[in-house]
Amino acid sequence: MKQLALGFLLSLPAAFAVAAADGAALFKQHCALCHGKDGKADTPAAKKFGAKDLSASKTEDAEIIRQIREGKRDDKGKQLMPGFGEKLSADDVTALLEKVKSFRQP
Repeated sequence: MKQLALGFLLSLPAAFAVAAADGAALFKQHCALCHGKDGKADTPAAKKFGAKDLSASKTEDAEIIRQIREGKRDDKGKQLMPGFGEKLSADDVTALLEKVKSFRQP
């Protein structure tokens, strides 16, 4: 019985790692249509809506998080990017932030 309990306790970190948010999957699901699989915004939707090339982005983390949660509007208030705040958990947003930043060129 002790071995079973020990095995269970040792497997907990792995279970949490599997449950952790997957930034790549979230990006593919919510962002790639406009920003492209490589983040370079070379898609028809990017051209239509003016999506940003993430490889050239220097946007601060707080602003990226705000845009993920609230979306983005132009100067006239027209919605350019939908917000995902109600669809994503805090962990999802953090994972997506890291994925977005991973496209940056040095």
